[in-house]
Order: sequence, then C-alpha cells, then structure tokens
Amino acid sequence: MPTQTIPMSHSGHGNEINQIKCNRSQTRLASCSDDMTARVWNIDDLNNNDSIPGLVASDGVVLLQGHKHSVSTIGWCPDPTLGLHPILATSSFDSTARLWDSVTGRCLKVFSDHKRPVYTLSFSPNGRWLATGSGDGWMHIYSVLSHEKKWSWYAGPDRPGVYEIDWQVVDGFNRIALALERSLVAVIDVDQIPALQDDG
Repeated sequence: MPTQTIPMSHSGHGNEINQIKCNRSQTRLASCSDDMTARVWNIDDLNNNDSIPGLVASDGVVLLQGHKHSVSTIGWCPDPTLGLHPILATSSFDSTARLWDSVTGRCLKVFSDHKRPVYTLSFSPNGRWLATGSGDGWMHIYSVLSHEKKWSWYAGPDRPGVYEIDWQVVDGFNRIALALERSLVAVIDVDQIPALQDDG
C-alpha cells in the first residue's frame, strides 16, 4: 500500500470546525467552530516534514471567546493597519457578529442588530467596512473604525436568508454580491449608496 503523508494538525477546538482563513502574510491561521470559539494559530514557524507533531492549544494560540452559539464564519480585515493589531471578524448562530484584536484576543465590538443566525460576513476590499448577512433577511454594513451601522438592505419577507456575501472592487466597479435563500443572486452597486462614500 502507498504511504500517506500525515498532514499538520492543530488541536484545541472541542467541536466541528466551520471555517479557516489565513491572514494576508500567511503567518496566522484563524479557525471558528461549533464549540462557540474562534482561534488564531501561529503557523509562521512550522516546518514541513513527515514527522509533524502538530500544534496543540498551549502553543501560542489566541482564543476568541464570547459567542453564545456556533461560530459560523471568520474573516481577516484586509487592512492590517486599521487597529493596534490586525482585526478579525466572526459571525455566529447567536445572531451576532464581533470584531476582535487577533493578537490579544480582546473583543472590540459586538454587533447585535440581527434577529436570526448570522451566516456570512465580508470586509470591503479596503477593510473600512464589514457586511454581515443573516437568516432574518438583512444585510447590515458597519464601519470598522467607528463600529457604527452605516447602511442596511432587506431581501424581503419570502425566504429571506442571506447565505453568502462577496464584496468586490473590479475595474472601477464597487459592488456587493449576495446569495439569497430564495434561489436568487443580488448585486448591489455600492457607488449608489451615499452612506458608504466616506472612509468609514
């Protein structure tokens, strides 16, 4: 039988892991789980060899703790200079989203405007805005700097869930694409939203 290489393993979560995301410099790996936590792992100094011992919870992992239900999504702010340390965002089935200091693990803000589980989040490409989407049909957009809600959009009463958000700036077009529960894709022209024309 052919020999299989054992992959690097990172232990510490107590339940299913829902998402993983690397930071822009590929030195940190963030994960979120049904155990109601997110974690930030230092992967800068791992050697790629066949006798990988893995990384355990005590090896410098930063624990992001505070959600009251499964943490569904996680994302790195594209601009690592906006805070004292690089910022992470999480969303949860507890109907909230949070901003975190990825180095200290401190929660910077809890956004609690949604009324049902928050399924998705997306930073704007410049990192100034955070969009969240929920089973309640709402997408809310917050300023990463001031933590204020700046704009909202409602998908409608019939199967309203917002399942995925992708924020794109391409060829001069600034737009948000949304995957909706009612089998539709919505595209929003951000340049037509006055509240989102400043720097947040």
